[in-house]
Amino acid sequence: MLNVPFNFTALFKAPRIALSFQRIWLQLIGFLSAYLIYTGFSYFALCINGFELKYAWKTFHLFPYLTGANVFGFSWIIYGVGIFIAMIILMFTATAVSRASYMLIKGHNFYTWREAFRFARKKMSSILMAPIAFGIIILCFFLGGWFVGLVGFIPMVGTIGFSLFSIIWIMLCLILLFFMVILCGVILLFPAIVATTDEDAFEVIFQIIAIIWHQPARVIFYHLCCLVQSVFTLGIFAFIMKKAILLFMVIYQTPWLVAKSFREDFANLMNQAFAHLQEWLFILSFHLDYLLGEFSPTIKAQTYLAHFFPLIKKPLIKPEIDIAAYIVAVSLLFIGGIVLSYAFATFNTGMTISYLVLRYKKDNENLLDRRDDEEKMNEELEEEAPPPPAPEEKNDK
Repeated sequence: MLNVPFNFTALFKAPRIALSFQRIWLQLIGFLSAYLIYTGFSYFALCINGFELKYAWKTFHLFPYLTGANVFGFSWIIYGVGIFIAMIILMFTATAVSRASYMLIKGHNFYTWREAFRFARKKMSSILMAPIAFGIIILCFFLGGWFVGLVGFIPMVGTIGFSLFSIIWIMLCLILLFFMVILCGVILLFPAIVATTDEDAFEVIFQIIAIIWHQPARVIFYHLCCLVQSVFTLGIFAFIMKKAILLFMVIYQTPWLVAKSFREDFANLMNQAFAHLQEWLFILSFHLDYLLGEFSPTIKAQTYLAHFFPLIKKPLIKPEIDIAAYIVAVSLLFIGGIVLSYAFATFNTGMTISYLVLRYKKDNENLLDRRDDEEKMNEELEEEAPPPPAPEEKNDK
């Protein structure tokens, strides 16, 4: 069992615990699955709205979205369904990552990623139920407000009646605001609570409400710590990965290591690969420039290969180099997914540790001493397993 102090300093163990092939692999599978679902639904929504797939790809490439795309009606429903399914997949993955981190903290060093996914799949109904329940409650509040707005159209009576009950409407909005905060807590804390307590949805929701109500300042502070750590690890890991890619390029450009003909082909290959990345990531780069402002060039230059080569529109002389350039570009995207997965895994691990601390502060209960159903079942299976046969004695004559 790892030594976890039950205070905010325990959160600083999250980057080290998340830095594991198991946790990064778990997060990468979920991250890629959520991305593919979101992208597929987004392009489907654009196509049924009249966009040609070829035109939509040239416009959005790897990051499609409907905001500002002049779509309407059923397309927004499909887009919303894609976002919801992607969020459920991310919560499912977060549960698996939190479970793997929790078991490692408890000292189960041989807990596999398959067992983590199996645990999350067992809790799938709870993962679905919690956000849907709170979403329905919030929707009912909005529908009630819409109905009250319709009553306000009645001449004189509607306006006066609305004003007489204005205190009630304001208090209901206060309750709605609290439910929206709880929904955020469900999305962020739910995987960690499920992974550490093995409880059903109703018990988890009760714990979220109790923690937010009794320890709001500590919850906000811990969330901010986890977020800052995730951004920090994202930048550090991206910087290290960038240096590794640059070293890879230097090695294959060294005259006394590589033949001259291959060096020329390698230069063309990498130039073409970065050209593909520039085209595919243009939308993302544009939005990063908008969000980061004047800091964008510095941050991008330090965290990933922001040196975009000129786009090569004509096919290369050797077609195999053009094919290899696509493979290298996809490989670089996969490496970017690993970097993002480590940041997400750090956040989910930090949320797991934060809940262990919050639960200890609230109830004086150490969840690391609890044995849940999965652990008990594994222990029973180990006890029921037959002992290994004793080695046979050989009689030497």
